[in-house]
Amino acid sequence: MGMSNIVLCMVAVCTKLFVASTFQLEPAGYCQDGGCKDVENDGYNLQHRNPNEEYNKIGIEYANKGNIGKAREYFRASALQEPHRGDVWANIGLSIKDECQEALANNMAKKKCRKLLREAVACFDVGMQLGNEQSRNMRSNAVEVLRNYFPGDCLSSDCNRYKTEKKAIKLVNELKHIEAVNTLCKTKKDVTIEFSDWELAHGLISCETSRRFLIIMRVCGVVVAKDIYNQPLLDRIKSDHDGILDEFLSSDKYNKMVQNDQFEEENVASRGESRFELKFPLREPYTDPRLVAQRHMLALVKSVLGDRIELDTFSSVTSLPGKTQQGWHADVGHLFGRLMLGEHRHAPPPGLIVAVPLVDLSSKTGPTEFVMGSHVNIDLDYWESRENAPETAHLILEAAMGSAVVFDMRVKHRGTRNKSDKNRPLVYMGYVREWYTDKVNFKEKQTRAFDDLRLKKLFTRLDNRKYTEILEEIVAEETSVDLDDLRSKAKYRKVNLKV
Repeated sequence: MGMSNIVLCMVAVCTKLFVASTFQLEPAGYCQDGGCKDVENDGYNLQHRNPNEEYNKIGIEYANKGNIGKAREYFRASALQEPHRGDVWANIGLSIKDECQEALANNMAKKKCRKLLREAVACFDVGMQLGNEQSRNMRSNAVEVLRNYFPGDCLSSDCNRYKTEKKAIKLVNELKHIEAVNTLCKTKKDVTIEFSDWELAHGLISCETSRRFLIIMRVCGVVVAKDIYNQPLLDRIKSDHDGILDEFLSSDKYNKMVQNDQFEEENVASRGESRFELKFPLREPYTDPRLVAQRHMLALVKSVLGDRIELDTFSSVTSLPGKTQQGWHADVGHLFGRLMLGEHRHAPPPGLIVAVPLVDLSSKTGPTEFVMGSHVNIDLDYWESRENAPETAHLILEAAMGSAVVFDMRVKHRGTRNKSDKNRPLVYMGYVREWYTDKVNFKEKQTRAFDDLRLKKLFTRLDNRKYTEILEEIVAEETSVDLDDLRSKAKYRKVNLKV
């Protein structure tokens, strides 16, 4: 399928979100392998076909035995593992609807099911947004049950917010992006998600939270996720990073950077006056899974990018005290440039940035300011020409240590001035689809012969590989080191690597 078809399909999927369908009470089967299938009898006899979806498979087995509550536990686990799959979210919704429909028919669990049926509707909304078309009829069934037992009830635990999100998505589908942004993305509260005690205690994500994240990310391009990172771990990272930072600030590289705000090398680069980015060493505490693979954050990222993702940027961005703010910029440009102009050609992001502050980001320490909705490539230089006369909100997003700011790599933003008397470091992680590489923000190691090449851009990648080959030749010829001792001995097929 060509890129234009992919985009059209995504628009078609988005068009179906929140759109009511004619109620049809049909036997519905649980979903797997990305799809659902109606069956004639009990609805639970689909066979497992995908060896990578064990949780979903076990959930279906429990559902076949009539243990819907246990089945739902495994469906939720599956949604955490493969949150980009609409069918696993649909299974959560279907299990809730089936259990509550039976309980309500027997005049049981009315208060509990009122809340759960709202969650089921959100599950089907997520399923549709992620491309599971069968979620449409399932959603209609859940809404019908909710309306029958709770007439006039809202379809969400936060009615006002739900109505706003629904209106914004409707405007997106009508290709009215600016109106959608100005409907949904007006304040920090509008772009903030907060995990419930239940989600944090169980390590899971509710359908309502997932729906909210996907909608805010699609419309606004930026989300603040509150209080999800381990505070003692961040303290350890900051303590270790302080040592690295002190060493850098006393180095010749820093002196060069002071004299040239365009300074850039393989592991460090200037990001404006007295603002710089340092790549992290690949060791503890930086590689701790509680940072790089925090389960709630990783599930949110995977719901947008899928499970074939890699870290492309893994660094700190530090702003020194008392200096000026950055200029407006996006970390990367739009793929295919002029070929993808217009709201109707909006493409999914190649990656998401997760920024985790190592000190509280307050108005004093210099939080980042974002242009809401600027990830959509409306027209050539559309956002650049409106920097001083914005059509959408410019939000300065403060965040406490332990929280994170997640944004589409294409969003326009700038660091504000650090007015405090202390350094302001933050962790900067770029999660990208496995085929994408940021070729803009750091130099790569090149050979000396690269200096004499006339077509440097054309040969950058090939020369970088040559640099490694030359180093290996030197090691083999002039040292006693066996190269086999330096290379990975893990036996795997790259196609099987997933997060």
